[in-house]
Amino acid sequence: MLQPAESLNTEVQLSEGEPRETHAAVPRRSATPRFREVRAQVRQAGRSTMRAVERLSSRAWRNFERTRNEKPLHVVAAIAGTALLVGVLLRIRRSNAHK
Repeated sequence: MLQPAESLNTEVQLSEGEPRETHAAVPRRSATPRFREVRAQVRQAGRSTMRAVERLSSRAWRNFERTRNEKPLHVVAAIAGTALLVGVLLRIRRSNAHK
């Protein structure tokens, strides 16, 4: 937690040259416990995200395998349609690049 500016007990010395701040003896609190807490939270969030990604990817792969085995013609048609669409888009892009 941040300390209010009044509690820092800073004094500015007026002398010739560059002004400099002198700090009164303020005990420093260690940021280590808060750092460890935040690090643990980040690790937990990362682990839960990885579990969710693994679960979703395994489910998607199982669905793909099932579709590939049950309806192979649909898979071939989807690949052919995607290739056709990519080809048309590339052709349009190339024709617009020369204008």
